Amino acid sequence: MKKNLFMFVLVILASLFIFRGVTAFAASQRPHASTAVTITVSSTSNGKVGTGFAGFSYEKDRVGAGMFSVSNTKLVNLFRTLGPSVLRLGGNLVDKVNWNASGAGGSATQIAPADVTKLAAFLQATGWKTLYGINLKTNTAANAASEAQFAAKALGSSLLAFEIGNEPNLYRNETEAAYDSSFKSYVRAIRAKVPNAKFDGPGADQGNSSWAQQFAAQEKGTITNLTQQKYSGGNGGGTI
Repeated sequence: MKKNLFMFVLVILASLFIFRGVTAFAASQRPHASTAVTITVSSTSNGKVGTGFAGFSYEKDRVGAGMFSVSNTKLVNLFRTLGPSVLRLGGNLVDKVNWNASGAGGSATQIAPADVTKLAAFLQATGWKTLYGINLKTNTAANAASEAQFAAKALGSSLLAFEIGNEPNLYRNETEAAYDSSFKSYVRAIRAKVPNAKFDGPGADQGNSSWAQQFAAQEKGTITNLTQQKYSGGNGGGTI
């Protein structure tokens, strides 16, 4: 009898403990009184990152190779998904692949009118614009002007600017002053054919940022984009 009574008392105590615990838990779940919070968003803006901030840069020979074609539907769809943005056509091969105004097109060793026409259709289909590189190292100002004239007409509003050469600070015995002199001669020749032509530069490699400062001061009335190359990683295995 004492044992049964003892067990009964334990059950009662346990029940009271559980009940009190549930009551305390329920009380803790009751909503607290609301507190008013005011958030003020300043209308002052310090600028913004444009939609074309991140784009692609390809070697110039890909134009003649026919990579940028509306028939390349996978690439068109990729650019449409990521864009609109900016496609830079330059790289080391911009100073090796030259313009052939009478060429048939379809060759990675040169750029012909048909190649630029194909590029224009690709840009129209994707909504992208291009920084169009022109050979400086193994070219003439007259030939550069011929290419620029055709490119400006074919690309229209898809042309963001012309870029003269690539990483010119790596040319043998080249100085910023010498590059600026060559740049000016190309600008004069191109604007004789395309009066409203726009340019960027100098596109020096990441080890020579001082060129950008000097070039900006000398060409502030000519360039619309100041460019400086920077490599954030090593060579990759991309297949795009």
